[in-house]
Amino acid sequence: MSKEASVPKALQLRHVFGFRSDVSNPFNFLDENHVLFTAGHSVVIHNIEDKTQTFISGQNHGASLPSCGITAVDIFPPKKLIAIAEKTEKVATISLYELLSETKKRRRKVIQCTDIASREIISLKFSSDSKFLLAIGGAPDWSIINYQREKGRIIQIIKNQTISTMPFYNGSYCPSDNNLIVCSGHKVLKFYKSEQSELRPHQISMGKRDACDYTSHCWDSDRRLLIATEHAEILIFDGTEFRGVFDTQFTSSIFSIITFSKGFVCGCDNGTILVFERGDDKEMYKKLNKLSMLNETNSITHLSLPPSEEQIACCLNNNQIYTLNLSQIEVLKQETELDLMDKNPDDDDDRNFQLILTPFHYKGITGLDLCIRKSYLVTCGYDRSV
Repeated sequence: MSKEASVPKALQLRHVFGFRSDVSNPFNFLDENHVLFTAGHSVVIHNIEDKTQTFISGQNHGASLPSCGITAVDIFPPKKLIAIAEKTEKVATISLYELLSETKKRRRKVIQCTDIASREIISLKFSSDSKFLLAIGGAPDWSIINYQREKGRIIQIIKNQTISTMPFYNGSYCPSDNNLIVCSGHKVLKFYKSEQSELRPHQISMGKRDACDYTSHCWDSDRRLLIATEHAEILIFDGTEFRGVFDTQFTSSIFSIITFSKGFVCGCDNGTILVFERGDDKEMYKKLNKLSMLNETNSITHLSLPPSEEQIACCLNNNQIYTLNLSQIEVLKQETELDLMDKNPDDDDDRNFQLILTPFHYKGITGLDLCIRKSYLVTCGYDRSV
């Protein structure tokens, strides 16, 4: 037997089935044909056309979840930049990668967040020009970190910005002004300005409004900020100036919001999305459509768009990922009970929402088997699905 034949080949990861919806910003379009999402201790880059995958393994690969692992992700598609935050046993870390090709990547920097007490970063966000990266640390000191990517250093940290009963969810830069930052969360909404090498809180006034759960936010223009709430209202700011409230007239909470060229989209309870377009001076926004997934009780906690805006990805808190044809949103119709009666009983597919990959488990997997003659894999889990 030759030496080459006697040496066993190392096992290589070929494909991952699964999705982690509990990560901040867990799913993104890199371009029209490639998506990036979190699964286990890895970030998966999935080719939609040929179904191949490449992986960025976490630095703490092999440790138990959720005590350690990936906590937040952000990307900057024009420069193929990826930021990945991880919770470790000692310190929170942020790794910056540059994708050189579909199969090659280069790690540009590892940031050890030793200046904060928290072991995890709960949110990451690049500025609109990718020169800066905003990171929000978790308990106990809830720090805001402003990292200057081109110089490779943290330029500002401000600590003790909230408490564990009022946690931050996410933060972002104003698209037209990297010196303006907003952070939102449960009964906490704060603006910051970068002045004279310091990050300073900026006071805002919203009248007599009570604090609520500010579930998500996004920027609709260079300075117009949209903040979604648990009451299905959209708070509208021009920079730091409060302009008013837009009532979506929806009866449940909004959990995610994203803007597109015509307006904005909200992800809500029961697999429902609300789509609004910009109006005139009298009516700032008006509803384009409302669509719900069939027999779905879970919430849409994350939304993502490719550059073309042909489709929109909807991520649910039970680890499922669906796509919807956004280019045809004005003519799509909600399926009714009569539509279900006309369907083939074996056809469970939703005419509007399609799985972008495959159905995933949302609880632990208890068993699996592999077909010898064909490439079939079957799993079962605590979620009572096969």
